[in-house]
Amino acid sequence: MFKIFFSFIFCFYTPLALTKMHIEPYIGYSFTALGKKNFSKDFFNAQGIDNKAEQAITELGSKKFYQGISPGMRLGYSSLGFAVGVDFSWGYWKSVFSGRGASIKDRQTIIPFLPGLFASYKLPLLFRAYAGIIPQSIIQIKSGGEDLCSKGTARGGKIGISYLSLPFLSVNFEYLPLYISGCPHVWSHTGTVSANIIF
Repeated sequence: MFKIFFSFIFCFYTPLALTKMHIEPYIGYSFTALGKKNFSKDFFNAQGIDNKAEQAITELGSKKFYQGISPGMRLGYSSLGFAVGVDFSWGYWKSVFSGRGASIKDRQTIIPFLPGLFASYKLPLLFRAYAGIIPQSIIQIKSGGEDLCSKGTARGGKIGISYLSLPFLSVNFEYLPLYISGCPHVWSHTGTVSANIIF
C-alpha cells in the first residue's frame, strides 16, 4: 500500500510541484508572401461579386509581398522543459511593392489577429522547439485607409525554434502558414524573427 502511495507521489505530485506559470511577451518582424489566385469572370458572376469587390480581389492578388511588426504573448504553464498554453499574436504588415507614384500610406496593409494554442519543449544546447495551431482568426486588409476586406478569416498553424541566448531571453525563428478565406481564398506564408522574455 505504501509502495503504491509513494509511486503516485513520485509520478504525479513531483511534476505538479515543479509546474510554474509561463509568461512570454514577444516582438517580431515578419515577411509575408500572399498566394496569388487567378479568378475568371465566371467566378465573379457566380458569386455575385460587384465591380468594387472584383477590383479589390484583383488588387489583392497583384500585391504579393508584405512586411511589418508582429507583437504577441504566450501564456500557460511549464514543467520539466515542457510548456503549453495560449498564444495571442497580432500583425501590421505593409505591402513591399506598390503601383507607380503611390505613397507608403497607399500601400496595402494586412492586419491579422491570430489567437491559438502552443506547445514547446526545451532542447539541449540552449535551443527550444515549439508549434501551435490557429483554429480561427480575424484578418483585415486595407488600402489607402479603405477596407478591402474587413470580415476575412484565417486558420493554420506555426512552427518555430528558439535560441536561448540568456536564461530569460530568446530569439525565435518561425514559419506561419495561413489559409485566408472571405477576401478572397488565398494562402499566406509568413516567416518571423522575434525576441522574447520568459518569466
